[in-house]
Amino acid sequence: MSRHRLSRHRQRVSIALFLLGVALCCAGIVPLVIGYRVVNVNGDSMAPVLRHEDTAVADTGIGNLRRGDVVLLDPAALGGHGEPVALRVIGLGGDTVTCCVTDGRLAVNGQPIAEEYLDGDAPASMPFSVAVTPGRLFVLGDHRTVATDSRARVAGPGAGAVPASAVRGRVVARAWPLTRAGELDATRAFSRFAPPRDGAIGLIVAVSVVLAGVVFLAASGFEALRRRPK
Repeated sequence: MSRHRLSRHRQRVSIALFLLGVALCCAGIVPLVIGYRVVNVNGDSMAPVLRHEDTAVADTGIGNLRRGDVVLLDPAALGGHGEPVALRVIGLGGDTVTCCVTDGRLAVNGQPIAEEYLDGDAPASMPFSVAVTPGRLFVLGDHRTVATDSRARVAGPGAGAVPASAVRGRVVARAWPLTRAGELDATRAFSRFAPPRDGAIGLIVAVSVVLAGVVFLAASGFEALRRRPK
């Protein structure tokens, strides 16, 4: 192949790689922008899963919530203000959440829950029994000794359960710090009610597509450099 034909071939390859890279980046970035939200965690209510000043990623295409999901809530639902707060869904509409039963554990619909995500905290500091009404969620922080959650309002409207409409997203991953970055581990505490959620599959796919696009763009640039006359 002549040098001129070789140069034309490399030019076509470079353009094809560039267009494929752009297409992949767009295909990944669009769902990331539309479907996900990045938030800074304020406080240790969800420690150790989410710690103060962690950066978390939430799926805003909420869908059907499950017990065990970590959700972003409008703070007004718990009498607060400011940025959304992260708490864990313990009870759905129609559930009865009780504390405490066998071995001092929470129970949902009479079934004791082994909350493996607690970091040495007791499930609750006071007894309660709450019937969650339809359209509401009973939410608790994992760090029970510092969390402000449904327990603080069991004597109020809704018995502490918050409106499901107050959910702003489902936290699926940590983005920062890098030493703790990754998908949130799915809890098996509620597996007797439903299988553990798959987690951040959509986020992983979107990020992988963007990274693939970046690789093709880099390859395009490499081909362009090869075409420069020496």
